Amino acid sequence: MDDKKIVFALDIGTRSVVGIVGALKDGNFNILDYEQEFHEKRAMRDGQIEDIDLVSRVANNVKRKLEQRTGQTFTKVSIAAAGRALRTVAASFSYDLIPNQPISSKIIQYMEYSAIEKAQEIFLSDSPEQESSFKDYYCVGYSVTDYLLDDYKIKNLEGQKGKKAVVDIIAAFLPASVLISLYAVTARCGLEVDNLTLEPIAAIHAVVPDDVRFLNIALVDIGGGTSDIAISRDGSVIAYDMVTIAGDEITEALMQHYLTNFATAEHIKLMLSSDEPMEFKDILGNEISLTPDEAYEAVREPIHALAEAISQRILLINGSAPAAVFLVGGGSQIKGLCKIVADKLGMAANRVAVGVVNTENNLSLFSDSLYSPTFVTPIGIGIVSSLYRGCDFFAISVNGKRIMLFNHQTIKVLDALMFAGIKPSSLIGLTPPNLVYTLNGAKKTVKGTPGMPGELLVNGTPATIETEIKQGDEITATLAKNGTPPSLTLREAIGEFDLKAISMIKVNDMPINFHDINILDAREISYMDQIEVIIASEMEGTDHQILGFQVPTASAGEVTTQNIDSAEPVTVEINKIHSHSIDQPTVSLLLADEPEEELPANQSAVMHEPENSIDNINSKAEITVTLNGSPVHLVQETDEPLILMHLLKYVDLDVANPRGELVLKINGVDANYADPINNHDVAVIKWSEDM
Repeated sequence: MDDKKIVFALDIGTRSVVGIVGALKDGNFNILDYEQEFHEKRAMRDGQIEDIDLVSRVANNVKRKLEQRTGQTFTKVSIAAAGRALRTVAASFSYDLIPNQPISSKIIQYMEYSAIEKAQEIFLSDSPEQESSFKDYYCVGYSVTDYLLDDYKIKNLEGQKGKKAVVDIIAAFLPASVLISLYAVTARCGLEVDNLTLEPIAAIHAVVPDDVRFLNIALVDIGGGTSDIAISRDGSVIAYDMVTIAGDEITEALMQHYLTNFATAEHIKLMLSSDEPMEFKDILGNEISLTPDEAYEAVREPIHALAEAISQRILLINGSAPAAVFLVGGGSQIKGLCKIVADKLGMAANRVAVGVVNTENNLSLFSDSLYSPTFVTPIGIGIVSSLYRGCDFFAISVNGKRIMLFNHQTIKVLDALMFAGIKPSSLIGLTPPNLVYTLNGAKKTVKGTPGMPGELLVNGTPATIETEIKQGDEITATLAKNGTPPSLTLREAIGEFDLKAISMIKVNDMPINFHDINILDAREISYMDQIEVIIASEMEGTDHQILGFQVPTASAGEVTTQNIDSAEPVTVEINKIHSHSIDQPTVSLLLADEPEEELPANQSAVMHEPENSIDNINSKAEITVTLNGSPVHLVQETDEPLILMHLLKYVDLDVANPRGELVLKINGVDANYADPINNHDVAVIKWSEDM
């Protein structure tokens, strides 16, 4: 059998460790083998591992025995956490869909992850006064309570089409200490956690089939240290909770009443439902013999207290008594517990029952021994792992903020930054392009202030956006500071000239009223502007003919001349003079009742751009790239080559709502952020769904 389809699950419980081996085939989860081994002494309390070495030895024995019998070598394991100090949060996330495009599984997964992130934000913000302790909680599981498509509830979004999809979830949070101890045990067994869930989530998958979850059902997993509760309704698991009273309270009551050690008291508890008398010695060496009924009377009060705690919690989170209650786990078999819970909930006795594995839930068992409430949770862990394998999520921090990432592929710093709302472009300290213009044909350049690059650290070590990350990593992202763009006014640009000596100023062939200083200060120079400054003295001493009129070269203004053919005196106005050629100035001739016309001083003369005109200005440090169909101008300020990442500044990527995979191409070829870009390259940075 393909070992990739093999699931190894461990239920690390207060009294024992149970391991199961299963395989998913044709949609059916088949249990192939199991092993149970009890702790040598009390190693866990209230769902918390207290003796990691002892629990690790027991778990490793279970693993080794199953490896020997199945011929498999296990390197990964699926586990579940008990609900010690469990807290839950409901959250919702909506997603705008592309019209006529079916919803993919990846979109659904993204929506669910985003809802988890919202739940985490709500969790931390609800009790700010306790934030210091709440920040040490981790999300250990979630359930989808509803999918909505265009405001209508729907069972499954995949393949559907519409305008807007919504997912409602309930997420469960546990203290980090619970998870750290679980991971410590698996690590000592040479195992990597492949999937982590919550015990009531696992149990309800094993007992309550999908179609039955439309009923309002409460499932209670009664272990040694905690009693974990899950509530179903309308096809979903709508709530989780827990109480810290469980089977150990009964055991401890027997210890106190009969002065026995924990192991003896545990044996008495297991015999409460039998008909055989019990004999044992107390810690003083006294021989004691009693019947199950006598032992039951000794713990009647703590049994009722357990039933009361469970019932009150169910009423609190469900709002009323449910339609049915399943009790699972080792503590569910305590004599009379089902009836007492039913009484306290005001339900008929036959509406509360001990739950066993439901084989109608696409499940097959190789042994009738597995039809027991003891094996519900480990089998449920295997079922959850087979359904969601590869969708485990882990916690990391970005600049001190905890976020949850799905461990469904190789996760890189880039993924964490995007989900933390940090654009990769914000790590690049861009130096703005130089301000290039011409003054009387000469190229001028003004530089802005250089950008300061950002910094990435993973656990204090320098990293890049491509660095792979794992559970618990701490990412520190110091954002870059972009340089200040250069700025120049027209007055500053012509500062080398004496304003009193200037007869005309033009910018891009448009005359400027340079007599008004405010205009010169207000006019900002833009990239590739052409400034022309005419000095009065440059136009003296030369006469020119304009349409048959003899015009002396002079400053701009009115001059009196005469028609060469008729010798009639006429007044003309010189109001436009180009500096391209002093020998052939261009002037404007304004005659009475005639429109202004601009012509060369010699009709046959042709205007020529100087050799150092703007068309001939070229710098190898300046390139133009076509990005997503539009031109982008870039300037290379250092010896470092321009790379594709420099273009991120010009792309508006909504990282909170990805539209498929991020496509990076240069000249039609798949590219990476660090690939160089050159003049006239054609680049693409888009979501795949926008291609």
